[in-house]
Amino acid sequence: MKSKLLDELIRTRTVIPAISDTIFKRLMMEHLDYLGYILENIMPLTQEEVMKGEFLMNELPSNHLHSKSNRLDLVLKVRNYIINIEANKSINLPLLNRNRTHFAGIIFKNYSDKVSDMEYLHYQVNFNGKNYLKNEEVIDLKYYDKYLNVGEKNFRKIHLNLEKVNYEYYDKEKINRFEKALLLLKLTKEDEILELVKGDSLLENVAKDIISYSRAREIVDAYENEMIEENYRRQSIEYANKQGIKTGVYQNKKDTALSMLKDKIPIFQIAKYTNLSVDEIKKLR
Repeated sequence: MKSKLLDELIRTRTVIPAISDTIFKRLMMEHLDYLGYILENIMPLTQEEVMKGEFLMNELPSNHLHSKSNRLDLVLKVRNYIINIEANKSINLPLLNRNRTHFAGIIFKNYSDKVSDMEYLHYQVNFNGKNYLKNEEVIDLKYYDKYLNVGEKNFRKIHLNLEKVNYEYYDKEKINRFEKALLLLKLTKEDEILELVKGDSLLENVAKDIISYSRAREIVDAYENEMIEENYRRQSIEYANKQGIKTGVYQNKKDTALSMLKDKIPIFQIAKYTNLSVDEIKKLR
């Protein structure tokens, strides 16, 4: 059976937004030179160092990402840096809570089960489809975890606001190479993408894969499933907010607790973050 979305993408010469989980995770894993270029512009790392890094917590190889739930985390270890990489098409409270949970889980793992005396520096890099906090391309925030009583010097959150770059591009403002690298994750018209990267071999290779991913049936199917799940979550949140009921908040706490259980975070720690009882958390197993 043919995919209507695939046919539409081909007919209109458009692509799946690379900020979507289906494309983003595959892209970052297969193009460490591209990820390295972006990270060296916002962190004290070089592109070459990033290219020698290793992904942690990857449960499937990149060529099987289409068959994995979109909750697969991207955590990159470079020297003594642990970098949690997130793609956020939109910004909302449940999403921010989920990202905080993931980051807290990574921190807890390194501080409760140290395998060496190395002092790790923890970063969460958020690629945001919508502007977060303010209309700036890069927002660098200190992070403090009150439960672990650690933070600030070793913990940072960086937000990359792709929408800001997108506005500049469509306002005909001149953008630099770093901004082009970010904009690649937002553009959906094939002709615009090819024109944007013309003459830049690194970005041309990335653009080529973005286009090819959007012509592959299994990836397009995975994206459609991602959209269905995202729409269901959004409708659930809107319904809970509209009705003014507490079940939505409670369900969000349970979802957060379940994610932390999957990350093998101790129950007492989960209880602190979610305000659920130990018995409630045990029932989720």
